[in-house]
Amino acid sequence: MITFSAMGFKELEAELAKMKNPTARGVGRRAMRKALKPVQDTANAFWPGASNEAFRTSSRVKRNQPQPEDTPTLLHMFVGSPEPHAHLLEFGTGPRTQTSTGRYTGFVSPLPMLQPAWDMNNAKVLDELRDILGAEIKKTFARIAARASR
Repeated sequence: MITFSAMGFKELEAELAKMKNPTARGVGRRAMRKALKPVQDTANAFWPGASNEAFRTSSRVKRNQPQPEDTPTLLHMFVGSPEPHAHLLEFGTGPRTQTSTGRYTGFVSPLPMLQPAWDMNNAKVLDELRDILGAEIKKTFARIAARASR
């Protein structure tokens, strides 16, 4: 179990509450995507054949992803891979045999990519998220004020 302490988010949440929900969601998405970028980059560096980008950040909840708990949050963000075999590389497989012929087809040893990427960067993510979120809120209120003055 991971425990942490974060300060300054209540004030940011109060500022986000002053915005319309779609605007606040956009601010949150931009901030979370920027804060999770180091985790994404590190996981992509661990991916075999690192020339392609296998891991991405996404705010969409897909059918094969674990569903977030029913919490009154505005936004959830995932770092994951759309590659159909990424979970097989991350966690490995047991010995496999074909049921029809009994032929042994081997196993895949675990090659963790996302877990080490998170372990290396998780201490920075919350601090960066607070700073980036504060900057995004200021920029958004400046844009709203500029539109209102026109």
